[in-house]
Amino acid sequence: MQVPDCDEAQIVMREHACQHATSNRQARAAFGQEWDRIVSLFELARVTKTQNEQERKNEWETLKIVTCLLDHVHSSVITSIETGGPCPTIDSDPEGVTLAIEDCHIVTRGCEEGSMTAHLCLDWCEPPTIPPLPPVEMPACHPAYIAKEQAQFLTAIQTTYTADLTANSDYPNDPLTAYNTVLSAAGWAGCAPPLVCVDCEDSATEPPCLEHLVGSHTCHVHEEYLSPGHGNQDTFRCFDGSCISHAGRCNGANNCADGSDETGCDADHPLYISMSFECPADFHNDVHFRCADSTCIEKVGMCNGFDNCADSSDEAHCHGNLLETVTVESTSGRTITVESLQSHTGVFHDRDYSFDSLGHFTGKTFIKYSNDDKMTDHVHVMTKIRTLEPVTIYIVKLDHHGLPWLEMEGYTPSAYGGVSFSGVRETRHKEWDPSLLTTDHFAASAVWGKTFQAGTISIPGNNGGDGSFLIFLDRPSAEDEFDSRLSAYWESGNCGVHGNDWNWGWCSNQAGTCPLTVATDLCLSGEAELAVYEGTGEANSYTRDGCNYFWHAQYRCVAHQPVVLGAYTHVHGGHCAGGWLGGNTMQANTDACSAHCRAVDNCHYFAFCGDATDAQCTDGSNCALYDEAGGCPDDDNWGAYEAYVNNGNAPVVSYMKMAYGSANCPEGKRISTYAECEAAHVALGLEIDPVWHGTHGGIPGLCSTREEDWGGGHHFHFNNQAVGVVRADLAPICRA
Repeated sequence: MQVPDCDEAQIVMREHACQHATSNRQARAAFGQEWDRIVSLFELARVTKTQNEQERKNEWETLKIVTCLLDHVHSSVITSIETGGPCPTIDSDPEGVTLAIEDCHIVTRGCEEGSMTAHLCLDWCEPPTIPPLPPVEMPACHPAYIAKEQAQFLTAIQTTYTADLTANSDYPNDPLTAYNTVLSAAGWAGCAPPLVCVDCEDSATEPPCLEHLVGSHTCHVHEEYLSPGHGNQDTFRCFDGSCISHAGRCNGANNCADGSDETGCDADHPLYISMSFECPADFHNDVHFRCADSTCIEKVGMCNGFDNCADSSDEAHCHGNLLETVTVESTSGRTITVESLQSHTGVFHDRDYSFDSLGHFTGKTFIKYSNDDKMTDHVHVMTKIRTLEPVTIYIVKLDHHGLPWLEMEGYTPSAYGGVSFSGVRETRHKEWDPSLLTTDHFAASAVWGKTFQAGTISIPGNNGGDGSFLIFLDRPSAEDEFDSRLSAYWESGNCGVHGNDWNWGWCSNQAGTCPLTVATDLCLSGEAELAVYEGTGEANSYTRDGCNYFWHAQYRCVAHQPVVLGAYTHVHGGHCAGGWLGGNTMQANTDACSAHCRAVDNCHYFAFCGDATDAQCTDGSNCALYDEAGGCPDDDNWGAYEAYVNNGNAPVVSYMKMAYGSANCPEGKRISTYAECEAAHVALGLEIDPVWHGTHGGIPGLCSTREEDWGGGHHFHFNNQAVGVVRADLAPICRA
């Protein structure tokens, strides 16, 4: 088996690609900025020297004119002395004096031979021709990288690979070509699915900065390759051809003179608004779209509501018929098709399973693949979906079946109802044991969704086991963006996605008066904000997925912002549930309570109540102290208090990162709180954002990290479950 060797080669290649892209980016930027500095200094020197040159010429001309006039006066005086006649004046000899003055003011300017000031002319050399920059190298996981490394084997390898398989006669009655080792339609060997690409650490685009108000600049040499409306990690090119830092894109201020940096900023992510460009020599259908006028755009711009092509051809076919705009590939080479889901549609190509109920997905686009493809694991690509327009992908799975890559890749639970199916567990040509020929029933009720732009989308595998997930597609809608668990509603009957009257207490039950924010453990920040409110409070005033509502409210998480307050850090609201040191006191403010903690032996955490109008804060004490061993878990009580950890007087604790693929820290070395896990990441220099926090049975327990990005996924992990399991891409973080 060459798969481990292939995987290792892909990992090494990706690491080199990331390093090369970073070095290339830094080298191009350094050269572009230095070239601009040198040229600017040259031009400034030329302006200054030219001004000096002209001033010297003016002075020389004035000197020559004065000398000439003095020569005329001297000559006239000598003549007068010798002849005894009067000196000529403007009154006595106006014509002669005027001719003398005019003669002295005849000046030959310029730098040609014979010019009065030719000897003062500076000989300027022309700036050297700009040397060619190294071509732009995109980081790993960019569509161009995926197309180059994972779209298909090289043609020569495809030919020799197929020939070698066909020619092999080691087992004449059981040829290798019968074991899904053949090439897929795109030219990839079925026995070796590619690894899911992991983003480079520094591949993210610079986010908007509200304070960035510096306007645009003439694009530097290394930015010239950008077409108007296009951007890279650092720079956005305005429609007028100037450039700005990407920090000024979609920050609410017009940094481009034409305001183009604020175009397409209504969505969660800035719209791709690049104008078309000359098609590159390495044109690839997975990366580029050729406009009708033979220019090109990146495929991500197709059907995004903006005319990236000058002739609008990128928006011409956006009819929403995904059966025509989506193609699929199974990296195994097995059969896979795009179909419209109906009650008679088969579930898999290689099993006689049929749908019993279709839930939300009646008539939706269904990716029908072969059940044996489920053997592809969680870190390899099972299916590639190529789409010419934005699409929302729904992964429908058994409720108890874990797919760790869902959250890692940004999928969120959907409110849509799932499907159920059943059939005899018989794989054609393979499972001939009569004991297996029983009818199985599956309820795929858990629905997760994510919206993608046009392009090529990689779907990881199921890692074997029972219960393959199903793949559905639909055109994007606003409802796809939300986590259904953060909804609240009052419906007619028991038809809501989470049962009767889910979370309606948030909105005062039947009243439907929903606050702008609610407290919830589903969000890392502990808080969710109201995003959408539907219905009037009257029966059947809002209908969704066949369910009638009086009202329906959708919330979304408020971003987690760790609060660091100098000498202490906020942990959570309320008291600590363990480690109380006794002897609560009254203190003037949070700083005083922190200082009191520092003065008490073994004090590490403290809780302070600062609301003078709340009885909890005025009933004899408002400052409680706790030791480190207790860990300060939230007691879900005493809501007027806020818990903190002192930063300065805590015992010195060192941390270590265990090997990837370890399940748990040793007993006595485990980090039991989110706050300490965060501190350990900081101490070890590990990235924290993006964060995952929750309860999961398929990852290591408590604190762990992943130093590589995974589709924009999480680095920091804190699992509320203390004892977990091995996962190859996570390393437990422990006390040393």
